[in-house]
Amino acid sequence: MSEGYEHPLWKRAGERAIKTGHGGADYFVVAEFLEAIRAGRPSPIDACDAAAWSCIIPLSAASLRAGGAPQEIPDFTRGAWERRAAGDSLKPSRTTGGRAEG
Repeated sequence: MSEGYEHPLWKRAGERAIKTGHGGADYFVVAEFLEAIRAGRPSPIDACDAAAWSCIIPLSAASLRAGGAPQEIPDFTRGAWERRAAGDSLKPSRTTGGRAEG
């Protein structure tokens, strides 16, 4: 990747990250989780986010079994996502610099 387009997190920890799986993405998720625990902060990925991300594979399989029919993704938050403040994110940690913006 061209130096001018690399994210600062990747510049700082890319060599360690690439060794951890999923092209390095796992490193940043795990590092931020551990930093949150050490600092006594909430995890940047809560149980509802984890459930939503994890349901994609079984829902994809169900879609295939149903001839490609769309599958509804459950609302694991029971509507709480609608009350989440705009820009709700955690303070950056020293490890990863916080959640990547979009």
